Formats: sequence, structure tokens, C-alpha cells
Amino acid sequence: MFWKPATASIVVTGLVGAFLTAGASAMTWTEPNELHSMGNVDDALWDVEFASSDNGLHVAASWATDDGVHLLWSLDGGETWSTPEDVDANGGDSELYWSADGSTLFMSYSREDSEPNQIAVVVGTANGSSVVLGDPEYLADCSDGECDTEGAVSADGSKLLVTWMSSGDGISVAESDDGGTTWNTTVIAAGPEAFDDSEIDAQVVMSPNGAHAVVAWERGIEEDSSDEVIYVAARNAEGWSDPIRAGSNADGSDSDDPRLAMSEDGQRVAIAYEYEPPDGEGERAEVAISEDGGLTWSSPVSVEGSEAFDDDDPAIAMSDDGMTIVATFERDHDSNDLTYLIGAVASHDGGETWTSPRWVSAGNLEGRDPTIAISNDGHRVMIAWESFDHAGAWSAQVVRSDDGGKSWSDPVSVSKQHADKVDGTKVVLSGDGRTSAVAWHLDDYESDETIEALETASTYMPLRCEAANGHPFTDVSAASYLGSLSVNSRSTFPVGNHVDCLYRLGVSKGTSATTFSPDDYVTREQMAAFLARMHVEFNGETCTGPQPFGDVAVTSFAYDAIGCIAELGVTTGTSAITFSPADYVTREQMAAFLARMYEEFTGETCTGPQPFGDVAVTSFAYDAIGCVAELGVTTGTSAITFSPADYVTREQMAAFLARLWRTVT
Repeated sequence: MFWKPATASIVVTGLVGAFLTAGASAMTWTEPNELHSMGNVDDALWDVEFASSDNGLHVAASWATDDGVHLLWSLDGGETWSTPEDVDANGGDSELYWSADGSTLFMSYSREDSEPNQIAVVVGTANGSSVVLGDPEYLADCSDGECDTEGAVSADGSKLLVTWMSSGDGISVAESDDGGTTWNTTVIAAGPEAFDDSEIDAQVVMSPNGAHAVVAWERGIEEDSSDEVIYVAARNAEGWSDPIRAGSNADGSDSDDPRLAMSEDGQRVAIAYEYEPPDGEGERAEVAISEDGGLTWSSPVSVEGSEAFDDDDPAIAMSDDGMTIVATFERDHDSNDLTYLIGAVASHDGGETWTSPRWVSAGNLEGRDPTIAISNDGHRVMIAWESFDHAGAWSAQVVRSDDGGKSWSDPVSVSKQHADKVDGTKVVLSGDGRTSAVAWHLDDYESDETIEALETASTYMPLRCEAANGHPFTDVSAASYLGSLSVNSRSTFPVGNHVDCLYRLGVSKGTSATTFSPDDYVTREQMAAFLARMHVEFNGETCTGPQPFGDVAVTSFAYDAIGCIAELGVTTGTSAITFSPADYVTREQMAAFLARMYEEFTGETCTGPQPFGDVAVTSFAYDAIGCVAELGVTTGTSAITFSPADYVTREQMAAFLARLWRTVT
């Protein structure tokens, strides 16, 4: 499927040096997938948009050509794609959205080749095997205003919103409460200043339940002035508020390119924008926060760390609870004359404090136009941008954070490196953070011809233990096995309870909804289930295999799991035909299971010196115990003993498995 790489295709740029704080493990991406090619040297393709549902299975891309606006989609995470739909022959620039539940595909676009120019929308309904597109709905003329649109959709697809500039009257907001069947339009007063009609760059966000929305835009202070300010208006149960300024507004200053992010409850809103002070000394990225759904705003904070250089094109994302906020921006210059760096900053207290900038792009490459996506819990963040070297070769680049923007992976080139241009790079991330995809527009990718194409690449990323948020088990002490990480693990989060880790991963579901039974011994049947679930989480695919053991009942909850780990070579049974599912797992057996799982995950042979005096050289797990000790997965029952014949408790099992997971992820 789209998210699961069929072949390894990882290209890491070099010379990161001081620009990056490494934190996430390496990513493996699929080979670039060409979704659409113009096929004619005289045809043009532009304005790539990309969207996905919360579970990542519903994916869609749109683009514009001289023949109008076009759309295609996948309902299986990209394994298969629809044929391109010609949405509107007069369509131009578009915006694209999936509802979180995947039921509704929503596009807003401008009809700039029509007379008069118009604002239009089209709504598609997913029916399980396809998407049924409705007819385009023409909402308004925009000949006297700006035809670029921005939109939003509620989690269930019932509430839709689209906004655009309506001449000098203000901002038009069209809303539907019935999935696009009927529409109502509100015009929000623009404010006391005169419009700069050339651009307003409106942005909009809406809460998942559709109850709250905020629209932001830039506008000129004077008729013939380039100075601009940021205005916002908010909508709640009482309707739309009057617009107010957000951010810096000193006389003679210039604020533009507003970008919005909103918490799940619609109360916390962040706005990022470019700000140039009155003295004109360097543009910088600023962020302001609202805690009442956009009605009032904090004083802005400069988050880029320096006023000496220009910072442009901000993008911002927020976790569902509103506590983790990550912003990215493009820096035009720095003291080393490395132009167009991509920076990132993060807040983990709802915008009260911010990290210093992390320069996530490679120092020997230039980066432009970053986009950002964040998981629902705020731990996993993706940033993508287009990059080029000084020889003029372009590529689409992406980085990942597993700790809410505290640290970042090395940048990866997900496109093939081309001598001509890559632009329009967009990134999406599933709500659970496991799957991500990037789309981009490839211009002139053949050396002798000018042919334009839309391409994508994708990755599957297992979850990390460090993001565990707690478990429901009342019989597990908060202090249980809080010990240190394995020695080879990468982490900046506190360790937390190992049971938290397994519960987050879905590896252990407890012995009931509220009990874990930490002191119970682990049976071989249970162990098979734990290991098979780890394999599924690590690889993002189901694990099956024939059942080679005659003593495993078809009715066993672990029947398929035992077949899985036998197929993987993680177990050979207690004999060629028996598994002994009800027997307890010994520490010796546990070491063998874990060493084989490590080799299955990494493809590497696992060895290490034997530190324990009570492990016989003749033990079948002699090398395996040395392996897991070397990895830091076990510290033994003392500094010199392992107690290989002792049974493993469920609490000990959680520690073993969580330490192994932290080592391989």
C-alpha cells in the first residue's frame, strides 16, 4: 500500500553539521510515484494541493492546467488511485480537504477563466470503493476582489467553510451545515484601513465539530502603501465577531502571510506571520496566541531568534490539546551566507515559551516554502519543502520529529534529484502519526524536454514509546519499572512506565479493561501475541503464517500470532510439532525471543559478551542473552546473574519489550 515502502529508497543529504539536532530515527520512503504527467512539452501544470483523512487511508491530490482544475484520489492509502477527474474546465487555483473521518472530499477553487470570474466548490462523498463528485456550486462572482479561496471541513464532513476577498467590502465566508447542499454567505467588514486589492492571503481554521472558526487576512494600511497588518475574525455560537488586529501593528510596520492552527476544542488558536518592523531591518517570524477561540490575542512573540535576517513563508501546526505548537519558516540569509535555510521552533506549553530555532535543512542546500503537519497528540511532526543546490539541482525534502519539535531527523530527499525545478511541495500526516506522504510538482524533469508532472512518495513510521500518555490499569504502580532507557536508545522524552509504552503501541491490552496483572507469569501463548503485535506496529502490515504446531488450538486467541512468529523464525517451538502454549516463559526463552526480534527488525546479527556467570555456555540462549545485555534490554537479576530458568512476570515482560522497542525505533 501507499504508506508501506515496497523498496528502500532513502537518500539523506549531507553536511547537516550544526544546523540539526538529531532525534528521530531514519525514514524509509517509497520510490516517487508519478500520479499525473502532462505528456506534452507545451503543457503546464501548477498549484498542487494534497490532503488526507485522519487515518491516512483517504488521500487526494488536485492541480491546475490550461484545461482547468483536476482531481484524483485513493481510498486505500495510495495502493490504487482513481483516474483523474476534470472538475471544471474554467477552474484555476484550488484548495483541497478531506474530512477527518474520510467521508467527505471538499475542494474550493477560483473560476478565473469564466466571465465573470467566480468562486466555486465541489463536494465528493466516499462510498467505500469510490468518490462520487457532485456538480460544481458557484458561490459568488469575484471580478472586483481576489479569487483565491481557503476552506475547512468538520471531522464528519457535515460542515463546510470557504472564504475569499469580496472587493472592498471585506472578507466573504460561505458556510454549509448540510455537507454542501445549501450555503449561506457572510461578509465580514474588512476594518478601517483601505484594502490593498492585490493580495489579502486569507487563511481559515475550523474546529473538528465545526462550532468554532477563525479567519485571518492581511490588508494594506493605506491605498498606495505596501505596509500591511493582520486582521482576524472569529465565529462561535453567537456568529462572527468584528475583525480585530492580531500581532504587531506599530505604525510603518508590515505584517503579512498569516497562517493559523487550532486546538480540537476550538479555544486555543495560534497565528504565525511575517513581520517587518518600521525601521525595515529584517523580516522575522512572529506568533500570537488566543485562548478564547480567536476573540482576543496575546502580544506577539518573535520566534526566529534574530532580527538580523529575513524570515519568510511561515507555517504552523498544533496538537489537539493545544499544548504543542510547532512553527516553521524560511530564512533568507545568515552570517555564513547560507541562504534559504528552513527553521523550526516549538512550544510545549501552549505558546508561553518557545525553543530556540532548529535549522532542519542541510547546510549545503537551500530550502524554500516549508509546509508542516502534526499528529493529534503533538509528538510526531513532519516538515517538507523544496530544496536546491548551487548547481541548480532541485529535490523535495522532508524531516521528522518524534518529540514535538525538540529534535529532528536528518533531512531526506523523497524525490529524485533533478536539474530543473521542484515546487508546490505539500506534506500530510495521519492523526496517529504512523503514516506520512509528500506531493510535489516536477517541472522540466527530462533533460531534453519540458514535461511537467505530479509526484508523491510516502512512508510508514512506527510509534515511539517516549510519547506514551498513560494506561488504564489500576494495578500497576506509577513507579513500576521506571528505570533508564536501553543504552542504544534515542530519546529526549522521560522514560515513563514501560506498561504505558506497550499500551500505546497496542502490544498489550491488559488482562481486563482496568487490570494488567503485573505479577502474573507470562505464558508462551501470551508472548507470541505480544511479539506478533510488535511486528505489526513496526512494519505497518499484518503478520500471518501457517500453523506448524499441533498443540495450538484453532480457538486460541494467539493462533495466528504463533503462526506469525514461527514464519518469521522468532520461535521454533518446544519441538518440531509442539509450541507448549500454556507453559510459562523463562528468562532464557525471553532472551531468545528478543534477540530474534531484534534481528527481524534490523536485519543485523545481534551478539555481545556474556556478563552473567550463571548462564551455561551450552545454553541455547547463551548468545541471545549476551545480545540483549549488550543492547541494554536486560541488566540481569544482579550484576553477575541472569537467572535463566526463572519465569518472566508480565511486569518484567513489559520492561523487556519496551527497552527493545526503544532500541530499534
